[in-house]
Amino acid sequence: SGNLLQISVKEQGLFHKKDSANQGYLRKIYLLDTTTAERACKAIEDAQSVRHQQKLVKQSSLKLLVP
Repeated sequence: SGNLLQISVKEQGLFHKKDSANQGYLRKIYLLDTTTAERACKAIEDAQSVRHQQKLVKQSSLKLLVP
């Protein structure tokens, strides 16, 4: 909203406690103007989409390799 970019960040640790309620946090970043915030948001969404597509391709290729 405006020049404020709010990002939800998940914990990336190797070992998670099953009863841990704190799985992530919200990071707030104030940018110079709304155009910069919109471009950053779009870039993050594009990167997430590419990462998701790579994950799907990897899963399907693993299925083909396992008899």
